[in-house]
Amino acid sequence: MPDTHLVLLKRYAIAFEAEIAKGLLADFNIDCYLFDMNTIVNTSYSGALGGIRLMVSEEYLQEALSILDTHETSFEGEVESL
Repeated sequence: MPDTHLVLLKRYAIAFEAEIAKGLLADFNIDCYLFDMNTIVNTSYSGALGGIRLMVSEEYLQEALSILDTHETSFEGEVESL
């Protein structure tokens, strides 16, 4: 982990959503870290426990927010129900 100040970027209730966001940021060469992945084993308790935290270096916060806002909203509605 780098010697920088990490800040909270976003919280997720579901682990795979957090992993997708982390991978998306990695595609833009932004290092980020997931905290509490092993704490949230039951999504029913995720809200009470604070969710899975996606943390990023403070210097990349605005860029990371912009990337997630742009790309996460573009995925909505693309999943077809079977």
